[in-house]
Amino acid sequence: MESLIEAYTTARLKDCQLNLEFASAMKTPNAHIYIKTLRERVMCELRMDEEAKLDEFAWAKRPEVFGNAA
Repeated sequence: MESLIEAYTTARLKDCQLNLEFASAMKTPNAHIYIKTLRERVMCELRMDEEAKLDEFAWAKRPEVFGNAA
C-alpha cells in the first residue's frame, strides 16, 4: 500500500512541476513546506484521512460470513 501512495505522490509532484509558480517555489528554501503540503493533500485525495467504515470491507457483504448462505 505504501508503494502505491508513494507512486501517486510522485505522479502528483510531477504534475505540479508543470505549474511554473510551483516549480519555482520548489527551488526556494521553503520547498520542504510545499512537499509536506502536497503529501497532506495526497492523503486527503486518497481518503486516508478518514476512518474506514464497516460497509467498505468486502467480508461484511458476503452472506456466508454471517451464516445467511442459501
